[in-house]
Amino acid sequence: MAATKATRNASGPFFTRLSTVRWRVAAVVLAAAYAAQDHFGWRWNSLAAFQAEDTYAFLSGALLAGYAAWVASHFTGRPRGAALRRRTILHQKAGAAAPVLLYLHSGEIGYGFTALLSSVFLGAVLIGVASPFGLRLRNPPYHDIWVAAHIFLTALLAVLILFHAYVAIYYE
Repeated sequence: MAATKATRNASGPFFTRLSTVRWRVAAVVLAAAYAAQDHFGWRWNSLAAFQAEDTYAFLSGALLAGYAAWVASHFTGRPRGAALRRRTILHQKAGAAAPVLLYLHSGEIGYGFTALLSSVFLGAVLIGVASPFGLRLRNPPYHDIWVAAHIFLTALLAVLILFHAYVAIYYE
């Protein structure tokens, strides 16, 4: 049985090889690192130069928005059973990696609207870490509150991303 489990963990896409604990730790570390580098003013100058270019900002923003939509799309079509489990695991692990794309798009949390957008983005990632599915909690009130909070933040994130894209494209 152990050999089968080890073989299963070693195969497949990168995201499916991360253990539950590791991807949760990775999500928290990536979100905290993003906030810390902005707070302390640490910059990767070559990346900051790219981020200042309109074409890079557009392309990295489109990549980030597409990635967010792809992560959210894992629950379309009402999957059940093994398909639901696979999609949930991929959704969680892909969501945990999202702060990397946020950093590639912008190394700053920003002010006003962009601070709200960045905070909601990171909040959705961090609430995802507390998923009752991944924590193996069978507490219906916790599950209901968690689902409502996570869906609210991701729906708000979608609206904020669309508004940000509209403003960025319209005013550039």
